[in-house]
Amino acid sequence: MSTSVNTVCATSDMRWVFTGGSDGYIRKFNWVDAVNNKLALTVAQRHPFVDSVTKAGVLMTYWENWDAKPRQGSSQDSQVLSPVYSLAAHSQALWLLS
Repeated sequence: MSTSVNTVCATSDMRWVFTGGSDGYIRKFNWVDAVNNKLALTVAQRHPFVDSVTKAGVLMTYWENWDAKPRQGSSQDSQVLSPVYSLAAHSQALWLLS
């Protein structure tokens, strides 16, 4: 499932890169392993017209960006994913704000 990436932030040493998108998920990538070709694209992921793109991002983890307040007309138990438009990370990735 594809999604648009609305925001990108990184730690000061560029070890961890965080992305947030319109699907409501925040993703944490290991940037060092990604640029050093630790994970190659599979045959199914490669595009038939682009031979130069062979590296894949090393996804470490992801989590949901839940809406802080329930929407009107919904029950208290139902939570809604909110799109991520902005991220801020601590220099050593101790915390992340969305």
